[in-house]
Amino acid sequence: MSSLASLSEIVLNVVGSVCAWIASDGSGTARVYLYTTEMNAPWTSLPVQSAWGLALSPFDPLVAARAVRNGNNVVNFSGAEYPSGRQTGPISFSHDGALMVYAGVDGDHFVTINGKRSWLKGAVNLGVPVQISTDGSAVGWASATTLAYVNLDLNILRMGRMCDTMGPVIYDRRTKTFKGLGFVSGRLFLLECDPR
Repeated sequence: MSSLASLSEIVLNVVGSVCAWIASDGSGTARVYLYTTEMNAPWTSLPVQSAWGLALSPFDPLVAARAVRNGNNVVNFSGAEYPSGRQTGPISFSHDGALMVYAGVDGDHFVTINGKRSWLKGAVNLGVPVQISTDGSAVGWASATTLAYVNLDLNILRMGRMCDTMGPVIYDRRTKTFKGLGFVSGRLFLLECDPR
């Protein structure tokens, strides 16, 4: 690691036991690195042309990043590579870290959960992280004006009340609903959608 020329991103998990970073050598070749206190040396991904959008599982030593490898857009998920389409949104993990999810466009819109792509009948906002239900059966996100979600078994896009602006969306595992705050005519509303 002494030959690294630049460090572009660094993240820690929620308990501070895992660290991941993206670094490049003098030739510009980038790699994703992962380190835990139990490792003698960091895990290192295959070399890529560029990498960005680093995401780390909240508890487990799992890392994902968007990358370009051999001219192709990919998502590197702890060493496995998945096609990411022409455009890809931010990568996120479920609350327990068991599921990695991202949305993208490759002709049509899709979401990918742990490497499995599901095509959607509607558009996904690629500017915000997609949230995922605990069992992986539904995804939700904030559009510019509402909370949107899809039950992946039914593949039906549903939306909440239209707002002037919409804040971030979360998945509440206790109530099994997607939630977000919307702002309408100077008033704040809690939008809550049950994907079941």
